[in-house]
Amino acid sequence: MKFWFALLFLICAAAFGQAPVAEDVRVKDTAEQAHISAAEEDQIFALLEEDTDGEWDPERASELRYKRVSLSDAPNGGIIVQSTSANDCGATGNCPIWVLRETNAAVQLVLGNAVGDAIGLQTEKEHGLRNILLSSNQSAESNFVAIFVFDGQKYSQRSCYEEKLGQDGERRTIQPVNCNSTSHP
Repeated sequence: MKFWFALLFLICAAAFGQAPVAEDVRVKDTAEQAHISAAEEDQIFALLEEDTDGEWDPERASELRYKRVSLSDAPNGGIIVQSTSANDCGATGNCPIWVLRETNAAVQLVLGNAVGDAIGLQTEKEHGLRNILLSSNQSAESNFVAIFVFDGQKYSQRSCYEEKLGQDGERRTIQPVNCNSTSHP
């Protein structure tokens, strides 16, 4: 529910040129529900183990969730993977998220071990793939929001925002921040 409120805020703010907009992606499916074949699952596990940005433990494979998405004009050309393991997620719910691109018969890791509690896809594209919005809970009063763009090989952060809860307990403000700040997950 929290992300829906944040997404609604971002949509309203974007109408006034203040913030990015993204389509919410719910990463809740098991491999079977997402129609991930055994061969694809093996490729995904290998990519997660090879990801030097993370420390994924193969023993927690059953705690991964998946969502097939359209990263480009091709339907279902991508897979978002998120860990739900308490060992991987922080106290505020931020969990590792990986984005994979399906090319020919292979799966390619294009965003490795990002951390967040919500993910969205923008309509805007770079090098043929949709931009990704990732929200990370910083506290009960703020979220860190990053926009990732595809450079032809992988995704990297382009712009970042801090979303804050207003004094009235409901109204939010969002402002650009430095993506290299150490104050976010």
